[in-house]
Amino acid sequence: MPATAQRIDTQPIQLVTAALAAAFGDPRHTCPADAAQQQRLRDAWWALVAPHAGRSTGELGLGELPPTKGDIEPLCNWLAMPQSVRETAWLHVFGLVIARQCPPYETEYCHWKDPTYRAHQLADIAGFFNAFGLEAHPDRPERADHIGLELEFIALLAWKLERAQAENDDDAMAICRDALTWFVKDHVIWWMPTFARCVQQRIETHPFVDAVSSQRDALDAMVGIADALRGWTAALRLVVDVEPCRQIIAPQVDPQPVYAVCETCTTC
Repeated sequence: MPATAQRIDTQPIQLVTAALAAAFGDPRHTCPADAAQQQRLRDAWWALVAPHAGRSTGELGLGELPPTKGDIEPLCNWLAMPQSVRETAWLHVFGLVIARQCPPYETEYCHWKDPTYRAHQLADIAGFFNAFGLEAHPDRPERADHIGLELEFIALLAWKLERAQAENDDDAMAICRDALTWFVKDHVIWWMPTFARCVQQRIETHPFVDAVSSQRDALDAMVGIADALRGWTAALRLVVDVEPCRQIIAPQVDPQPVYAVCETCTTC
């Protein structure tokens, strides 16, 4: 990438993406956000989406929202909730096994159910992670295609790109920019908006009759977070200049994917 190439304002990407990763990841591993953190998130959101005001739906990919149509407040509210409330609501949506209605795993949205094809997709994601030194936490094993890990990786790429730009390191800038572009193209835009819609449909169509008011507030916040993810996808795609994806997909969950690794035993 030439030194004169347009640089990216990476800090808004880092903050918003890390917050989305925390929302869709296991709530047991995140602490409630304080008022200052929430305000930084609001500022980062508007810095990210404001340049894309006025985008029409005809310019968007399937499932995306015009960036400024997304609302960051549900995400701020979610991150400020007590861990126990978030955990219960999160389990309502995703359960203890792979949720068939809204699986948070990229390869569960692949058209082809062939295990070899899905294993290849997983290997490609893992290759990105390994190239930039990202490893799964030994105490929290998770498949590489989990949306939380993919979002964490994008936040890491944005941070590395920020450092490269600060140091005027053209080679590092090119590597980070290319990786971000290709990862967004191959592992974000084609499935994350659909995942977000599936989360919304799961919450809107399931009665959750046993949810108390605080949990209902958390579930309502998750609906808004899904909208934020749809707007974030559009904004990030526009930042890295990737064409929209209009592929129609749906979850294709196998009862027991052959490549799945059980966290607690080796008998299933």
